[in-house]
Amino acid sequence: MSEAGREAQAALVSFAGELKRLRQLCGAPSLNTLVAVSTALRVPLARSTLSDKLNAKSLPEWPFVAAFVQACLTHAERAGIRLPAELTELSRWDAAHWRLLR
Repeated sequence: MSEAGREAQAALVSFAGELKRLRQLCGAPSLNTLVAVSTALRVPLARSTLSDKLNAKSLPEWPFVAAFVQACLTHAERAGIRLPAELTELSRWDAAHWRLLR
């Protein structure tokens, strides 16, 4: 793998790690729970897609990131969990996603 390829893979693994961190901090909902929450929010996520993105098997597109963050935030609210402010701002996730794409 080229240096650029290794850097791109490292960036993807890091971003997936941040998504996993959000999932853990919001109460570690199962993938099936996130699917159900996202469907109720009218931004359905597929279980297989969640697994692929969280395991850095493929690059997440912005609609996935936004839906995932919203599903995690909704789950946290329902569970009475307060999340760190930096994890709740879509603008932060958008900036991180743009860095990943570069």
